[in-house]
Amino acid sequence: NTATSTDSAALAVMHAWFVQTIDTVRGALVLHDAGLASTTSPLVRAALEYAVGMHWLRQVWDEGIGGLHNSHQRWAANLKRALAAAEAQDLHPDDPKWPAAWAELIAEIESKPAAPHVKGGGNIAERFEITELAHVYVAWLSETSLSHATQASATPYLEQIDDAYLLSRRPHALRGKSL
Repeated sequence: NTATSTDSAALAVMHAWFVQTIDTVRGALVLHDAGLASTTSPLVRAALEYAVGMHWLRQVWDEGIGGLHNSHQRWAANLKRALAAAEAQDLHPDDPKWPAAWAELIAEIESKPAAPHVKGGGNIAERFEITELAHVYVAWLSETSLSHATQASATPYLEQIDDAYLLSRRPHALRGKSL
């Protein structure tokens, strides 16, 4: 709980990612200990991203902050398109302040000029390449396949025998002690 400060944006982001890594791993362990090990993949994947992100940012330093800003601008553009699609489909949320709050956020992000491109600024796979952590990339890809609605993420909850599927509420392929 010791408070400190820095004038380095890169160091501040690395600190935030470090704390986020610790908390994310703790969350995964809580789920694991509660018998929900098969649901930890999104957290494990995020922890790997934060850890590699810290390593990447240490290498690219201030240029990386610009890359993160550019990535944030791409996110805002995607959000803007999604909001327009939701409005076109007449899918407004119940809270009438929601669209205005998002519009303000998008305007704030768009008001800042883009930074020069930096490899890995918005592409996680490039961060693994820059940091030469291919083995961690393999682990990240494995967790990614289990973090989304994919065939791999369904596998622990079903078993195919001939033309029939045995369905299970509990995963038959456990992470067990691997986490």
